[in-house]
Amino acid sequence: MDDADGAAAHSPDASALTIAVPAIPAGIGTARGRLDAWLRQHEVIGPLRCDVVLLADEAITNAVEHGHRHLDNGEVLVTVTVDAQRITITVADRGRWRPEQDDIGVTHGWGIPMMHALADRIEITSGDSGTTLTANFSRLG
Repeated sequence: MDDADGAAAHSPDASALTIAVPAIPAGIGTARGRLDAWLRQHEVIGPLRCDVVLLADEAITNAVEHGHRHLDNGEVLVTVTVDAQRITITVADRGRWRPEQDDIGVTHGWGIPMMHALADRIEITSGDSGTTLTANFSRLG
């Protein structure tokens, strides 16, 4: 489901994209490609675009691997808004990610620390209805 120029909550001049990704590994690449193309259309270029796409790829991968590992089917909902000042991306699933741990690289990967390094702000909430990651990127120098 795409809403290529739908209303965004934080700015009347914002554009929004919503993608429902099947919670299977093949859905990750599809979402990544659609997000990258959409960001290009909205003049998000260079390292910022790469950072947003990389963070989205990792968040979607975590949602598929952890949020849906015990479910037969499902989807991951990706929402992105872009305006003149910021980019906000939200990735939501119906499961629970593993909590952050201190032994990075030993028992788990670098994904969550990498996402913190890429975005200006990141928040991960988890509850009975699933896990939601929200990341914000500034478009101002």
